[in-house]
Amino acid sequence: MSLKKTLVILVLVCFVASLTVATVSADQKEYRQGYRDGCRDGFKDGFKEGKEDSKKTYTQTYIKKPAYKGDYEKGYEKGYSDCFPRGYQAGLKVKK
Repeated sequence: MSLKKTLVILVLVCFVASLTVATVSADQKEYRQGYRDGCRDGFKDGFKEGKEDSKKTYTQTYIKKPAYKGDYEKGYEKGYSDCFPRGYQAGLKVKK
């Protein structure tokens, strides 16, 4: 009887662990997709602003920030803020 209880507990633990791993994996995939999208948009916006040789400093005030930040939104904001300055610098180097 004790062996059956132990096996049942082990099976339940393995099941819960597999669900947890699947959830974390899906969240990471959303974060990475958001990061890529944010990086692409940030670089494009920064490049355009740098190319226009605007003298104002770059800001992120025009990004809509949702009340709830999912993994995609967190990744998007991080990617945007990482890539905007690089795009801005690349835009400054373009000769008119």
